[in-house]
Amino acid sequence: MLAVENRYSIEIDFSNARPYHSMPLDILPFTVASGDQQMTRDRELCNRVFERVVSAPILRFYQWTRPTLSLGYHQKTESLPAIPELLTRDLDVVRRPTGGRAVLHQASGPDADLTYCIVAHDLGMNRRQAYTYLCQFLIDGLQRLGVTADFGDGGRGYIGEASCFRTATSADVCWRGKKLVGSAQLWRKQTVLQHGTILLDPDRTLWETVLPGSSQQVIGLNEILIQSVEVEEAIAAFSQAATQWFTQSPPPIYAR
Repeated sequence: MLAVENRYSIEIDFSNARPYHSMPLDILPFTVASGDQQMTRDRELCNRVFERVVSAPILRFYQWTRPTLSLGYHQKTESLPAIPELLTRDLDVVRRPTGGRAVLHQASGPDADLTYCIVAHDLGMNRRQAYTYLCQFLIDGLQRLGVTADFGDGGRGYIGEASCFRTATSADVCWRGKKLVGSAQLWRKQTVLQHGTILLDPDRTLWETVLPGSSQQVIGLNEILIQSVEVEEAIAAFSQAATQWFTQSPPPIYAR
């Protein structure tokens, strides 16, 4: 049986987050930490924005200290395929505050994936519209890196899957039909936490071992590009795209 870490009890440093006001976007420093710590930070960030303590939207990027399998908030561990016991010793398992299905995170480094978290409020109650609005900076950032991506066209077929990356919904960012960025949300009234995984160079053997059938449905950024991008370069491109998008484009509730 997999042991799921779910201890939201560590102290979080929000000294870099500005007090709540009307700033269009705040970007926190990049971090590398355990899955439990990263999920705690995302949850606490959502709480701070919900309470109007820090500004919104607020964005951060991070990676993981160890390979980690993150589960959707309501996902049952029984829905997962059997994972070899030897592998479970080196694989952390955490539960996200957001919905969706299981995601494999390949720890830190140039070949790992990059996780983003954005928290916003007052976007209206149309969830699909909010997804489209919040994901646009990802598409714009990929364009800056030389990749033309768009949204998936799948429905709710992911519900029957253990892996988030087995299907691509209209909330996911894809390249030629393959999933490049998968995202999930948590709503607290008008405050939304959205975080997701930007694949860089998937370890297909590891993916197939942990989440069989997923490896052929995904594509990594550095599998598309002729010249690979470093993590810092990717963060810079997405940060620039986010700053421009959220500064120039009002939320959907105000853009009608």
